[in-house]
Amino acid sequence: MRLHTHTAGIQLLDDAPAYRRFRVAPHPADGLTWAEAVHDSPYGRLESSWHVDGEAFRLTVTVPPGTSADVVLPDGARATAGRPGTSTHTRKRN
Repeated sequence: MRLHTHTAGIQLLDDAPAYRRFRVAPHPADGLTWAEAVHDSPYGRLESSWHVDGEAFRLTVTVPPGTSADVVLPDGARATAGRPGTSTHTRKRN
């Protein structure tokens, strides 16, 4: 479960039932260059995958219909994935 909730960062938000709203806030560990996890929710598959590409951190989030995600990148930058489908969030690494 730690892979899902910590490394890949898929977290249920308590104020929304059955994964209607969730957070994706990955915490890359030293030495890891990528991680991915999926969760089959009642609305469809939630996906979080990230990889380190040179000086960039790239996070890809897939949001099923009827849900939304608060995205929090390791540097603290925030975004919302409110439409069904896949979004990519890229940040320069420190």
